[in-house]
Amino acid sequence: VYGSDLLRARETAELLGDSIGELPTEFEPAWRERALGLYQGLTREDIEARFPEFGLNEAAYEAIEATPEGGESLRTVEARVTDRFEELANGSDEEILVVTHGGPLCILLGYVKGMGLTESLTDHHLDNCAIAEFEPDGGGMAVVAEDRSVPKQP
Repeated sequence: VYGSDLLRARETAELLGDSIGELPTEFEPAWRERALGLYQGLTREDIEARFPEFGLNEAAYEAIEATPEGGESLRTVEARVTDRFEELANGSDEEILVVTHGGPLCILLGYVKGMGLTESLTDHHLDNCAIAEFEPDGGGMAVVAEDRSVPKQP
């Protein structure tokens, strides 16, 4: 089990790892959501209104190279996520569970499908706790299932 080292994903990864046999979990920054640097903590609406070049709306995805001060570009996030995915995919024959955030998961879905970054981010919209499943396919990877959201608890 691997997971983002950010709190919400850490908690989810620990719960999942414990529930499927007390598996050890490794927490890594590779699975984090995009760091917005100076703009971290602002609401989505604030960023879109005041700093549209770094916003989270679809228009901002066109600016994939833009880097907020102290943060990272979408291109940087793509590289970190796909590099770690390839390391894990090529380094083990075991089943691997990764708990990450929406941005990295959208990037991975597009990457495995051969999409560009802009298309990956604009074509995939996932609910919290959505599940995607990948499996080896002739030397590469294939998406077996995507956007399987966990039913909401009453």
